[in-house]
Amino acid sequence: MRILLLGSDYFRPWLRRAGAEVVWAAQDGQADLVVDPDRVDLAALAAGLEPRPDCLLLTDDLGRRVLPWGLERLDLPKVYYAVDGPINFYWQRHLARLFDLVAVDQKDSAVDLSAELGREVLWLPVAVDPDLYQGPAEGEEHDFVFVGTLAPKVRPKRSALIELLKSRYRVKVAGQRGQGWVGPEEAARLYRRARLALNENLFPGVTTRMLEVMASGACLFSEDTGGGLGDLFRPGEHLVVFGPEDVLAQAERYLGQEELRRAVARAGQAEVLARHSIAHRTQTLLAALTGLDRGGRRGEAGAGSLGWAFLWAGLRWPDNNGSRRIMKARLMFKEALVKGPQASDLFGLGLCLAAQGRLEEAAETLARAAGLDRTDWRPALARGLVLAEIGPAEKADQVLVQAAMLAGPPAEAAALLQERLRPGQAGFHLAWGLILTRAGEGLWPGFNRSRLAPVFWGGLEHLSRALDLEPDNLTALSALADLLDSHNQQAFSLPLWQRAAGLAPQDPGLARLLETARRLSYQEG
Repeated sequence: MRILLLGSDYFRPWLRRAGAEVVWAAQDGQADLVVDPDRVDLAALAAGLEPRPDCLLLTDDLGRRVLPWGLERLDLPKVYYAVDGPINFYWQRHLARLFDLVAVDQKDSAVDLSAELGREVLWLPVAVDPDLYQGPAEGEEHDFVFVGTLAPKVRPKRSALIELLKSRYRVKVAGQRGQGWVGPEEAARLYRRARLALNENLFPGVTTRMLEVMASGACLFSEDTGGGLGDLFRPGEHLVVFGPEDVLAQAERYLGQEELRRAVARAGQAEVLARHSIAHRTQTLLAALTGLDRGGRRGEAGAGSLGWAFLWAGLRWPDNNGSRRIMKARLMFKEALVKGPQASDLFGLGLCLAAQGRLEEAAETLARAAGLDRTDWRPALARGLVLAEIGPAEKADQVLVQAAMLAGPPAEAAALLQERLRPGQAGFHLAWGLILTRAGEGLWPGFNRSRLAPVFWGGLEHLSRALDLEPDNLTALSALADLLDSHNQQAFSLPLWQRAAGLAPQDPGLARLLETARRLSYQEG
């Protein structure tokens, strides 16, 4: 099999060892074809290769997040390996539509993306190269070792957990910001010097740190957040799991039983070596590639889907070809509209124009989008927010009221909107924060849109602005905290519940929510 590979070269050596021919196209000087995937025409690139590749494999590159030009015109079966789905779903869901086969590294993301696409998505979990983590036994110098960064403002739960353990045990932390990256061999030695090697999860799932610990021959002490963990490993046999209720009890049990701890370490290492190397994942991927229809899914999705992916990636990572990607998104939506006006493509085009500061054109385009689909309130809201910037104010008010009526706001939002509030007023942002949250547009994990114009905001950003304007607004505090809790982010909701409980100290419901957030974020009373 001959594979044209873009993005990360994660699978490249393993595919070649398995007998596949791989042509890696990247900016890396070691690539087979040194090109900028964001600038090269992918369809033309593939057409010029002899012999013709059997398929394209795009693997997410966390450094650049490759979004190739010409993907929608590529006359090859296309395969996409998406990573970190829980914090990238908002743009991966659009890009994935252009591919014949989609694989993701987290189970929950595979389920979500399968529902989005209406077809099966392959769960291809993270893996490791076990050879990088092998070595002789080390003396146990620490009760716990954690390898990774500590940033209390970004990962408060992790910091609180480590502080809790430090208050009772000897904890070694390596790899913090400013102290340099810890390579695989050094990390493996650190893990083997620990009685227990700690893992904390940002989202439910299986992470590479977990596999690195087990491959090293250390005993993994991991937060149990589900996400397919039980499908791959048996807690108590291959690893030790804990939660807020039993973290200290589990620590005490396994620190005090050397033979039990070492038996778990041996079993975990054996399981990783037997089933969870990159070579194992490569075999699964190759089997899926072999079963591809050589005709591909050409025409199922095209320029409009690519436009949405370009737009959100351009806004999320402005320093990584951001303005160029937004320009590409605008061209993609225009290309899609050649086949006929579609509300979604006009909506995307309007947002591109807004991102480029072409607000008059954006308002006109969003009006066309709203006219084509009079049941969708999102283009109307976007148009109203653009008009609020350029005027007239009365027209913006009228459009925003129409958007709210289409959205069918919850009662507390409807009452606020009757006051004809405008952007910049707390009640306006509270109302739309409630509406967007109820509509499933509350927040996108990994992408805080507060630095963007309000036309791009979700519920999180509107509720946050309402609180900026009225810090003691109990409804806004509770709504924002609830939103964070719904995404298992109690470490961020905790200060909000503290403020809310302080405003209503006699409310037993707020007291319970505060205590739950404190417990789930590993904060002691």
